[in-house]
This record gives sequence, structure tokens and C-alpha cells, in this order.
Amino acid sequence: MKHLILFSSLILTVGCLTSVMVVTASAYEVVDVSNAGAIMGSVSVSDMSLKDETIKPHRNQNYCGETLPAEKYLVSANGRLQNSIVMIDGITRGKPWNPREEFAITNDKCRFKPHVLVAPKGGTITLGNDDPMLHNFHFYRMLRDSDLRPMKRHLSNMALPQQGQEIRKKKILQNPGLLSLKCNAHFYMQAWVWVVEHPYAAVTLANGTFTLDGVPPGSYKLRVWHESAGEDVVDVTVESGKTASVHVTLYGQRSP
Repeated sequence: MKHLILFSSLILTVGCLTSVMVVTASAYEVVDVSNAGAIMGSVSVSDMSLKDETIKPHRNQNYCGETLPAEKYLVSANGRLQNSIVMIDGITRGKPWNPREEFAITNDKCRFKPHVLVAPKGGTITLGNDDPMLHNFHFYRMLRDSDLRPMKRHLSNMALPQQGQEIRKKKILQNPGLLSLKCNAHFYMQAWVWVVEHPYAAVTLANGTFTLDGVPPGSYKLRVWHESAGEDVVDVTVESGKTASVHVTLYGQRSP
């Protein structure tokens, strides 16, 4: 599984394309998890010398600035990695999504914020423009061709030309899997959205840590993904009323 089929437990081949998606064996079922445990841990990168890239905007420099961080490698002093996605693979029963949780991405000073987001399948995502210039939200679904080489397919493209403009879209989150988000007006702008079928997914914080709570007791596969540092899948066992500790190191092989 590692480094080959990167986003899926099922592969669908259409023509010469392989659509790679996260698919569970059955629909997710909300159940009582009063006997739940939790998973807490961190994600690190093996090479602490890795530095984030510096971007030089090609337009609107008077507003965007002369340089911007790419946010591909945000590494703490002790090697912990921000913006990794951590999720339980294949869990089919558990707690509900928080009904008050909102899922949104905004253009802010020529960057998408947040840079990485997890969002529920079938949910609604809010897209906003806080900048005094045109931006667009161009979503691509991440795919693999018949030789398992990474590629992407257009999903949706919406322009937000006015500052303060906001739209809410449901179509974008219809299917589980990894989405790449670009702005065609500012080619360097990049964000990632992983659409999931259950709430047991998180993005690591600035200190590289994550928490998954309300997890039913059992043994699971925990998937960790980072846009530049690669991916890994590890085993974890959750006991009732206890917290399982997981610390994962990624070795810098980019996936996709």
C-alpha cells in the first residue's frame, strides 16, 4: 500500500485513468461510543534540514508581497511536521460529526487558508475572498493513470472577483478522496482538501501533534499523509477509556 496506491482501498479504472479514492466497505454509521478511547500523537520528518520554499509572486506584489512561504515544509525545532493529515482507514461505525463545525477556505493575502483541510463527504464548504483582487478556486481530483503515475482531473472552477465575496458549495465534497486546490490567477497558490466519510481525521498543528477522540475500542490502520514528506500507514489499538500514543516519522518521499 505504501507509496503506490496512495489514497484508496479501492481502485476504479475508467479508460486509461485510475481514479484513486478513499472508500470504506459500507456507509458510515453513527453509534453510541460511551466506551470510547482516543489516539494522540505527532508526525515528524526524518530530515530536519528540510526548509520551506520561498515563492516570488509574479503579479500583485504591492499587495501579495515580494515573497511568500510555500507552506510545503513547516517543521518545528524538534522536527515535528505541521499540515499532515492523520486519519483512521476504513472505520465504519462511531461518533457523529460536530454539527457546529464549519468547513471553509479563504483567500487571504494571496494564500489559501487553511493550507490543508479535512471535510466530510456530502458536506458544504464555504469559499471566500478577503483580497481586493480576483482569485479563483480550481479544484482537481487526484488520480493515477494505468501505470499508477500521479495525475489530476478537473472537478470545479469558481471565480471570486470581489473582496468579501463568499459562496457555499456542496458539489465539491460529494466523493471521498484527495483534492488539490489552485488559483489560476496566482499559479503558486496551493491548498489540499481530503474528503472523508467519518470524523476520525485531523490536520497536525504547528507543533506537529494531533488528537482523534471518541474512537470505539478496536484495532485500526492509521494513515498519515503530507504533501511533500510522503505517506505511511501504521497499526494502532484503542482500548476503552484509554489514549493510544502514536508517533510517526515520514521520510520525504512525496505523495502524490
